[in-house]
Amino acid sequence: IEDEVQQEPTTPPTTPPTPIRAKVFWVFQNQTYDEESYNGYIFAGFYGPHHWERLKEVRRGDIIIHSFRAEIVAVSIAKDVAYSWRRYDGMQGRRIDCDYYRLRRCISTSVRKTKNIELCGGATYQPFNTNGTGNQGYLYDMTFKLRDYYISEIVKYNPYILDKIPELRKYNTL
Repeated sequence: IEDEVQQEPTTPPTTPPTPIRAKVFWVFQNQTYDEESYNGYIFAGFYGPHHWERLKEVRRGDIIIHSFRAEIVAVSIAKDVAYSWRRYDGMQGRRIDCDYYRLRRCISTSVRKTKNIELCGGATYQPFNTNGTGNQGYLYDMTFKLRDYYISEIVKYNPYILDKIPELRKYNTL
């Protein structure tokens, strides 16, 4: 019996509706925000560093906080799991389609360096380094404290977002 080779899906998946678990991720898009937000996706190549591989962890209904030039500029909801896709520049990788919600009031992360250091708490693979500035990388998981703090800040300055993404209520500590 031949070993079955598992291949990445090549078209957007059509997963049947399931309860939303709403895990939260952080994405840095300094080089790709315009393209990805306009077309409603996030993307990373195959077989890269841990922050590229993390796209395999995203599920339908997960929340993604979008950072661009040291500001949170949008929040999105993943429409489904990653699938294989070739980007406009020919790079092959994983794409996750998302519903983006741009923030009316962006949240600066550079003025919150001390808070970033405190809330990352020495955990590995966090969005912020020991200086409180953004790590070089793409997609990150977060400590619960960092997640709750930034969702609370997003809601504080953009309360309408709760109408768009009601799942944020469970993380809003205000």
